[in-house]
Amino acid sequence: MQTQQYNFINNSTFFLGLLVCLFFFGLNITGFSLIYFPGDLGDARFNNYLLEHAFQFFCGNLDSFWSAPYMFPEKNIIAFSDNLLGSAPFYSIFRIFGQDRETAFQYWFLLMICLNYCSCYFLLKYLFKNPFAAILGAIVYSCSLALQSQVGHAQTLPRFAIPIAIWMGLLFIENLNPNYFFAMVLSIVFQIYCGIYLGFMLFIPIAFLVLTSFFVKRNLYLAKIKEFKWWRSILISLTLNILILIPLIYPYIKRAEISGFYSYHEIVQNIPTIKSYFFSSPGSLFWGKLEHTADEYSSFWNHRLFPGGVACISIFMFFVIVVYKIYRKKNSLRTIILLFTCFFTFLFFIRINEFSFYKLIFKIPGFGSMRALQRIINIELIFYAVAVAFVFNFFFNTMKRRNQFSLFIFLMSIIIIDNLCISTSTHRVEKSISQKRINNLVYKMKNITKNGIVSYEPDSMTSFPHEYQLDAMLASQSLSLKCLNGYSANSPEGFSFYWDNPNEENRNVWLNLKHLPLKKINIIH
Repeated sequence: MQTQQYNFINNSTFFLGLLVCLFFFGLNITGFSLIYFPGDLGDARFNNYLLEHAFQFFCGNLDSFWSAPYMFPEKNIIAFSDNLLGSAPFYSIFRIFGQDRETAFQYWFLLMICLNYCSCYFLLKYLFKNPFAAILGAIVYSCSLALQSQVGHAQTLPRFAIPIAIWMGLLFIENLNPNYFFAMVLSIVFQIYCGIYLGFMLFIPIAFLVLTSFFVKRNLYLAKIKEFKWWRSILISLTLNILILIPLIYPYIKRAEISGFYSYHEIVQNIPTIKSYFFSSPGSLFWGKLEHTADEYSSFWNHRLFPGGVACISIFMFFVIVVYKIYRKKNSLRTIILLFTCFFTFLFFIRINEFSFYKLIFKIPGFGSMRALQRIINIELIFYAVAVAFVFNFFFNTMKRRNQFSLFIFLMSIIIIDNLCISTSTHRVEKSISQKRINNLVYKMKNITKNGIVSYEPDSMTSFPHEYQLDAMLASQSLSLKCLNGYSANSPEGFSFYWDNPNEENRNVWLNLKHLPLKKINIIH
């Protein structure tokens, strides 16, 4: 009877943790009536456009995914940015069930939080066997205060493949089973499909995890290396995953041949510093004094990576305890591997003045395409989550079962307060504001023939130019029109003047460059 009661409590607390994530992080941003969507009228709406574009492509309403109908007639335009293909099917579910574009985006956001929480929970449950410790760590992973600076970049929200990749990696190094190797690599590939930044970055901790395991379990590796069947399975796994990845990566390779990569000098200021990890997002209930730690940084808003006091204390204790146990030879090999994976990941993604070991990673093919390196926090949070679960598991293991639930509720309350951000300070915008802007344009465009070409050139602009570009993109998408207007991570050669100021002069520069006749364009003011 006691065992059944304990299992019931375990299952109930799992869902309690899930509700905490939705209530204190997800709905804290969207509102219970889904009044707001995460982010602003810029990047958030661009990502919403991409999700809708993928849905329309899945439905067979578009001939090409990569040559989307914005910045027309530029080909392969999606390859200027992330594409969200991996998570678009989840968005499509809500569209299939009748939700409009913006509401489906909100539900997609809430679902991503749930999936992030669940995947981290199962990793931590595997590591520590204690559901209470796993829930506390999973809340940190999916709802950390550090994520407030990432919310506007919707491509970083699907992070549920990261704990799975770590989990499969740990299962692989237990006995070097090729099936788990395949699952580990497939998780990286899927994360790349969800968001290229995080997928590429995930490769680094996984590489360190495998390399560290080689030194810790060298004899096992040396035995397996002699087996032809093992090598064959590993090579087949790599080949299959490369074949899965090629359709996604090839358009970016073709784009890079035209637009090139960033130089190290251009991106070095975006590598986090130690101060970045003690730089809090505005609106924290408890950490207001850390809101201006690094205001002097370039793009300072992206450096707000403080993960909360509980996470910081826990990761320090994790290092101290594990190192002490290594000294006393009382540690598990798995914990040692995680410690070094964590250490080297942080080491290679941190900057002291202008120096960073990231310069070595920068030379890996593809890494020169990434600029916003502060997004590494989305992966590093898995190590904070492991540390939280590791530390609190010590407390739970010293208590009787009947007392653990009370301690769990107390600790969860502390973590909530530690990471809670006042809703009015979160990065969000009213959905109705966006819809009103779009609907006004839809009304002006309603008589244009399907697949017609539009150029939206407002008589005046009272906010950022890219917001008007996105108005045109989303209105055109609603009516299945093509538009000269566009917004992305970068722009094609010759488009930047029209991007900053969509008017007749700059339009003609773009049209002449692309040899597109003026008579084909429908001008909207």
